[in-house]
Amino acid sequence: ASAKNGIAKMNLTDESDTICGYLCEKAVGEYGGRSWSVWYTSQIPAMYGPWKLCGVPGLVLKAEDADGIFVFEAISFRKSSVAMPPLNTDKHIKTFNTICTILVALIIFIFACNPPTLLASLITYATGGMTVAFFATVLLGLYWKRANEYGACAGMISGIILYILIDILTKKGIIPNPFGLNPVVIATLVSTVLMIIVSLATPKSPYRVISTWFGKEE
Repeated sequence: ASAKNGIAKMNLTDESDTICGYLCEKAVGEYGGRSWSVWYTSQIPAMYGPWKLCGVPGLVLKAEDADGIFVFEAISFRKSSVAMPPLNTDKHIKTFNTICTILVALIIFIFACNPPTLLASLITYATGGMTVAFFATVLLGLYWKRANEYGACAGMISGIILYILIDILTKKGIIPNPFGLNPVVIATLVSTVLMIIVSLATPKSPYRVISTWFGKEE
């Protein structure tokens, strides 16, 4: 097993020791060109430790490098009235995610039984918005080497704005429905064309990006 805090990575072991009256477990890893051993206690649910040596599931009470040059060790504790925040373990996070997923599913089911007009409109706009925003971006991004981030942003922003404007103006009768097409179709076509124009008018994507997605040119 392993624990990672974004700076140093520690591999947990089965070794244990008692430090300052707390049962500690050992973890080993490398950081700063040195091999480190740390002893942490899960009895104090705080993912802290000396220097960068933290991220294990408990407070680090001792840490030393393999050469014995650097040693950090707790020698005493002072009681505090401040409560220690609970440790967010993988089990707690999984339970929280499961509960949230169930609650969201129940809310969706309740609304789906008798959908209000506002919800129906939101679903329509969400579906149409995803189409105009990502159709050209995904299609050209996968199959056209010249596509870049500038074109993608221009296509996404213009598509969403145009879709909303055409839908609102046609519903209010301010403008006629162009060619009798759904606003999604018109906005998608315009955003695709605009993405192509902006991509051609701006610098190419770096070679490392192109070689990653399309492979190196022979």
